Amino acid sequence: CVIGPGNKAASGAGIYINDTDVNVSGTTIKGNTAPASYFSGNNIYGVGLYINNNNSNTVNITNCVIRGNSGMASGPQNDMYGGGFYASGSSTTNFINTIIFNNDLSRSGTQGWWSRGGGGAVTNGAQVYFVHTNILNNNAENTSSATDGRGGALWLDGQNGTSVYFLNSIIWGNTASTSDASEQMFASENNPSIVMNYSDAQVVTSGTDNLNEDPEFANEDNNNYALSLRSGLLGVGATSSMSIAGASLIPDTDILGNDRPGSDGGNPDIGAIENALSDSPVPDAPTGLATPDTTEDGQVTLSWDANAEPDVSKYGIYYGTSSGPSVKQQEVSNDTSVTITDLSNNT
Repeated sequence: CVIGPGNKAASGAGIYINDTDVNVSGTTIKGNTAPASYFSGNNIYGVGLYINNNNSNTVNITNCVIRGNSGMASGPQNDMYGGGFYASGSSTTNFINTIIFNNDLSRSGTQGWWSRGGGGAVTNGAQVYFVHTNILNNNAENTSSATDGRGGALWLDGQNGTSVYFLNSIIWGNTASTSDASEQMFASENNPSIVMNYSDAQVVTSGTDNLNEDPEFANEDNNNYALSLRSGLLGVGATSSMSIAGASLIPDTDILGNDRPGSDGGNPDIGAIENALSDSPVPDAPTGLATPDTTEDGQVTLSWDANAEPDVSKYGIYYGTSSGPSVKQQEVSNDTSVTITDLSNNT
C-alpha cells in the first residue's frame, strides 16, 4: 500500500489517527505536503502521519516507510512540528522495522514561528518505541531564525511525561539549521525521557552498547539502506530475550521479510534490514600508519602495523589529491611498508 504523493493537509496528509488502536503494516507514506499557505491559522502537525491518542491506545507502525513528506512556510504562517510524523497523548506508538527518511520542514521569512522535528515530533505524554527503525537524512530548517530549525531527526516535548525508547535502531544523517550541533539529531524542551540501547546515533548517546559510527549502507545515494559488508552494525544488536526496554517488540523478520538474525546466526543487526552474515568479513584498516620526518623529492615511504587477522594476505594502497580517495593505486604483499614514487610535490 502506498499513500501519496500529492495529498495535502495541515495534519496527517498521509494517515490521520485520533483516539483509536491501529495497526499499520507494509505501507509507504510518501510525498505528502503541508504548504502553510493552504491552511491559514492552523499549525502543521505530522505531515505524513498524525497520531493523537489520549485513551491509552496503541498504534503499531510495522514494516513501513515514511519518506519525502514536507511542510513549507514563509512569513507569519504558524508553527510546524513533525515532517514525517507527529505522536501526541497518553498512549503508546511502536515503530518496528520502519524507515523514516528524507522528510523535511522548511520555513523562511518572518521570525517568531517554529520549524521543529524534520523526521517527527513526540509530545504531550506520548510513549514511543523505535525498534529496528532507521531515522535518516531528515531536515528541519528555519532560515529566518538562527535559534530555530531544531531537531533534524526528532522534536521532543517532555510535557506530561513524554518518553522515547530506541533499540537496535539507526539515527543518522539528519540536519537542522540551528547552530546547536546536537540538535541536528534531537531537540527538546520540558525534559523528555530518552532511552537508547544497542543503537547507532549521529550524536554520542548514553546507554548500553550504543555506537556512533557511519552505518556503511549498501547504496545510500539510491536509498538502499541495507548494511554493506563493511558495516560495524552487523550482528551487534540486542536479542528479544534481554531485559531491556523494547526487547519484546523485536520481530523474527526484517522489513523485507528476511529472517532475523540472518542465516549466519548470532545476534541481530542494528537497523531495519537484516544481513545474512553475523559480522563483517572485511578486515579492520591497519593501524600505526606513519611516514618519516623528512621525505624525498617526489616520493614518500609509508609504514604500518601488521593486521592481526590470519586471513589478511595483502594491503591496498589508496592515495590522491583530495581526502577519501577511492581508487586503489597499488597492493603490498608480505610487507608492512611501501615507497610511493612519481608524486608531485606540494599536492
